[in-house]
Amino acid sequence: MTENELARALRGVRDLYTTGLAEHGATPAAVGWRDATAQRLRFERLARAIDEHPPEGPATVADWGCGYGALLPHLDADPRIQVAAYDGYDLSAGMLEAARREVGDARCRWLHTAELERDADYVFVSGTLNVRLEAPEAVWAEHVRDALRLLHARARRGLAFNLLTTRVDWRADGLFYADPAEWLAFCLDEFSRSVSLQHHYPLYEWTMIVGGAATRRR
Repeated sequence: MTENELARALRGVRDLYTTGLAEHGATPAAVGWRDATAQRLRFERLARAIDEHPPEGPATVADWGCGYGALLPHLDADPRIQVAAYDGYDLSAGMLEAARREVGDARCRWLHTAELERDADYVFVSGTLNVRLEAPEAVWAEHVRDALRLLHARARRGLAFNLLTTRVDWRADGLFYADPAEWLAFCLDEFSRSVSLQHHYPLYEWTMIVGGAATRRR
């Protein structure tokens, strides 16, 4: 797959979520979730990065693939963290406009780009890397590795991301399934010895939490 073909696949992902928003509004269904309970469980698992690498005062957050901004209200309800600034990144302009309407918070920047513009204490990636459409699995896996390298470089305290698990008995076309053991080794080899894997919750995915730059001295 050439760089242009990867760009075409990413445009397809953008259009998929833009269409979902038009059909379902700013709801979990717009981003592929059956209900708010499943979405909340996913956020709870990602937010364990806060327990593993506690903030030193108010924290900054980057949400890569923020959709309509549902993660920030979840974090605001969490007594473990005070969010001082939140950067939401998305390829869908429609999703970003919905986030502005739904969240409308002065702490937020809504950024129509895939490149993080500044460091953050916590970088969260919620489902952003699960849809590959026509991209070959091997090529998409390399795209995921490249994305995680760039995101981890911006994370001061922790990077938390999730991927669909290969430990399933049925797979949907166009989705990316990742072997948890393989990706655990990748994170340990490339990022930090401070890595934890969560594979014991009732969704067909796993969540990885990786220590950021400020945790490496520990």
